[in-house]
Amino acid sequence: MNAEEYIKLQKAIITHAKESWGGDYKKANKCFKTYTRRICELINAEGINIIYDLLKSDNLAIVSVAAYFLLPINSKVALEAYKKVLGAKHDGIASNAKITLNEWKKGRLSFPLLKDGKIIYTTKDVYKAKIFYPK
Repeated sequence: MNAEEYIKLQKAIITHAKESWGGDYKKANKCFKTYTRRICELINAEGINIIYDLLKSDNLAIVSVAAYFLLPINSKVALEAYKKVLGAKHDGIASNAKITLNEWKKGRLSFPLLKDGKIIYTTKDVYKAKIFYPK
């Protein structure tokens, strides 16, 4: 992925976070779909390293999204990232992280995959298997 694509991806994540908490929900939903699809495409094309790259961001919305995608793959690293997010001064981002972690503990999260050009949501085990064994 080139730098311009990376910036677009980051912008979509940041805009989604901003618009989700007191903004334009249609814009937030569009950004969510955009970044979810793009991350799935990148994972398919380049592997999981894109998620680790996103974790290095100073923006906690980006860190939170990366942690979510990483939970089934490397929960230890993802949970450490979420600890950082939980300490955020932005209530919306910290609140979202708390809800996500509660659902993770209950085993109720699903994760996005790209299948036949469409985003589908699946269990953590199927997600993990598809990431490591794509075919």
